[in-house]
Amino acid sequence: MVASYVSLLVVEVRLWRKQPKSVLKLMERGLYVVDEEGVRLRPGARVHFDDGYARGDVSVSSLGYRGHEPCGDADNRVLILGDSFAFGSLLDQPETIDACMERLRPGREVINLGVTGYNLPEPLEPLRRWTLGARHVVYLFGNTDLDGTVEQLVVDGYRVRRLRHPDGSPFTDEEMGPAATRRIAEIKQSRQLSWRSLRLPRVRTALRRSGRTAVDVPTDAFVDPRQRAEAVARGIGATEEMRALAERRGMTFRVAIVPTLAEVTARSYCPAVADYVAALKGRGEPPLELIDCLSADLYWGHEGHFNPAGARVVARAIDAALSTRP
Repeated sequence: MVASYVSLLVVEVRLWRKQPKSVLKLMERGLYVVDEEGVRLRPGARVHFDDGYARGDVSVSSLGYRGHEPCGDADNRVLILGDSFAFGSLLDQPETIDACMERLRPGREVINLGVTGYNLPEPLEPLRRWTLGARHVVYLFGNTDLDGTVEQLVVDGYRVRRLRHPDGSPFTDEEMGPAATRRIAEIKQSRQLSWRSLRLPRVRTALRRSGRTAVDVPTDAFVDPRQRAEAVARGIGATEEMRALAERRGMTFRVAIVPTLAEVTARSYCPAVADYVAALKGRGEPPLELIDCLSADLYWGHEGHFNPAGARVVARAIDAALSTRP
């Protein structure tokens, strides 16, 4: 029994060493600005990330979006809107969807206006601020986009959500500082090997996962069907506002549905996304559905975003969809 336990403890330590090193990947220090306009990327920011599996760099242009400075012709320019999937979380600069699309068609410029954590109607703001023109606009929609905006602020360089008291009232700025600092310290502490590892938590988690055979049913944040219907209606309204803004400026507009790993595995959308897709089709505006061209191996094994291969597949699908547009 002692020998078996020691063997399992060795496995526990190996699993600890292999786990992602950066648990703050969505709060990259110094990358974000929060002001009256909401959450934005800090112009000129440079960040290197390495979580043990994915590593690379994030470069923010002087205009406040990820990627190179604008240099192309507006007639050959595509704007990408959305959240972390559009932004390219855990993707190096040359691996993002926009960079892949540029390589597919030399001479085309693709501007990445995605920001991690964006929910509808937040993608409207970077489109409103863009004044240099473009030919196409592509909005990458994911199931969390219907959850509504979340108030955020920057503490010690980290972007954090505003906490709430048990009665639902929000923390004041004075309360948020110490609370966020404690939370960041707890997250960093969780990366250290401690006496809790003697209970083999990672081994037990691995065993539970290995015994799971059923495919998880994709879910969303809405328990009440009425709340889901209201969220979908708000999402459709914000999407149509984006469409109208793009078309007034002479740009085409297309929605691409980005499925989660659970949705790809189950080959079906969660209820909110299914309702959103149905609503777009009912308006005669069918979206680009990516679920059929994606598979589980196109997502990071330790995290739910696209890996470089997944970004390339999505880039090719969007390129094909745009090539059918005038």
